[in-house]
Amino acid sequence: MMRTVHLGFEVGSVAAVKVPIRHMAVTGQTQESGKTTALEALISRSGLTAIAFLTKRGESSFAGAVRVPAYFHERADWQFVESILESTMKQRMKFERAWIVKACKGAHTLADVQRNITELQARSKRSMDQDLYMLLGEYLTRVVPQIRALRKSTYVGIVDGSLTVMDLVDYPDELQMLVISSTLEWIHKLASNTIIVIPEAWKFIPQGRNTPVKIVAEKLAREGAALRNYLWVDSQDMAAVDKLILRACAVWLIGVQREANEIKRALANMPAGMKKPNAAEVATLELGQFFACSGREIRKTYVQPAWMNDTTAADVAVGSLDVHQAAQIPTAPAVHPVPEQITEPVAGIGEEEDEMEWKEKYEQSERARRNLEAELASLRKEFWALRDKQAAAGANGSAPVSPELVVSSEPDPAPSEQRLVQAVLSEIRRNPVLIKLSQEFPVIEVKVNRTVMNLDDSSLKGKIALLIHQGWFSTPRSFADVKKELIRRGIDSRTGNVIVGNALKSFVETGFFFSTGDGYELQPGADRRVAAQ
Repeated sequence: MMRTVHLGFEVGSVAAVKVPIRHMAVTGQTQESGKTTALEALISRSGLTAIAFLTKRGESSFAGAVRVPAYFHERADWQFVESILESTMKQRMKFERAWIVKACKGAHTLADVQRNITELQARSKRSMDQDLYMLLGEYLTRVVPQIRALRKSTYVGIVDGSLTVMDLVDYPDELQMLVISSTLEWIHKLASNTIIVIPEAWKFIPQGRNTPVKIVAEKLAREGAALRNYLWVDSQDMAAVDKLILRACAVWLIGVQREANEIKRALANMPAGMKKPNAAEVATLELGQFFACSGREIRKTYVQPAWMNDTTAADVAVGSLDVHQAAQIPTAPAVHPVPEQITEPVAGIGEEEDEMEWKEKYEQSERARRNLEAELASLRKEFWALRDKQAAAGANGSAPVSPELVVSSEPDPAPSEQRLVQAVLSEIRRNPVLIKLSQEFPVIEVKVNRTVMNLDDSSLKGKIALLIHQGWFSTPRSFADVKKELIRRGIDSRTGNVIVGNALKSFVETGFFFSTGDGYELQPGADRRVAAQ
């Protein structure tokens, strides 16, 4: 079944708009369209893990996200080195490939490639060879010292179900490319159910030339959806973005554009066979408004920010409230159930464990998670050290070498995962300590499956919760009865049926009501799970 996520409300009505969770392209004028706010909202409501990158000075986006250090994993295959040189030179490599392949032979790091180039340049007799190696060496001279100075982590510290941000603002473009590429490679090999936000896509995944990021992004575009790893591409200008990546995007959010050619490109990317907006409609989109394109649908939508409730977002969509005025209204964020995911009943204050106890449990689980990650990083480091040691011993003929741990002298741009798994299993069979670790790995339990909903009786959901607490739902109630009672208790009589229906639906999905088709029946014991203060 297709996973969807609440996007917002159709402009001019209060019809809720959902989009499938797929590879996605988001475009629109920077500071005028609200791309980052839209991305934050979709991530928060998707229920998936997500990672984004800060790459420009002055960026204030993703302010509440967890910050993690840069991650970089050394590679020295010729395809990777060629992509670095192309991104640095901002043009395709042509006949230089043969020299790059020679320079990468037997290398494991970019520093090794740099040393190889120095040796090859010294041995070269033709001036053309000397000049080419000198040119290649000059480009690596810019990158290798930056890698040495990089404050990097041994793993990507993404947090399950949350947004993580990697701050790369202080790094030059060449180093940003390497870090983002390594992070994407790590996610592609080891993670699932993860959204990766690619900023400034025109720079990191450009059309017409390779970059370290583009090589891995193409793999994710082709193969990532099977593991629910999705690329969300963010760029003001899509003309310079790689077309293979864009063709993989099943969802497009098109915000305001002013430049004529960019408007034409935006319209061209909308689904064929549908009634498309005209150029003036794209040019006059307001902040937060996007044409949401997926499947056979094009819907002009106000994208509901993560911090805004349904009522306020619907008011903005129908035009009864200005978007800037709405930003000044203090509201509790809307709670949209995670799509296609069974949610546990909501616990009220006054049950077995109060909020402080849950907070303590969460902090304990976080400490346990960090300790486990540190142990895994240490184990990974020990394993690779053992592999290198045995490989070196085998090369010298001084010790037998496990066939799974032999390191080939040929450049290997994509080491076999099967070979790595076999090597780990071989070590586990020989080393009982590893067997013990593998048995103890699942012991840590993170069980935070009860949610405390703190609702205010001035909000729509708060009033419904109060009705539950006061016993008003002791007998089944129809939708009309519920809305009439809510209006009597102070909600705006203009509140649409869709908004009230969505609020009631959320109580059904969290285990408070049974939906009887024409009304709502309280589940047994649900009134005891609501406490009023």
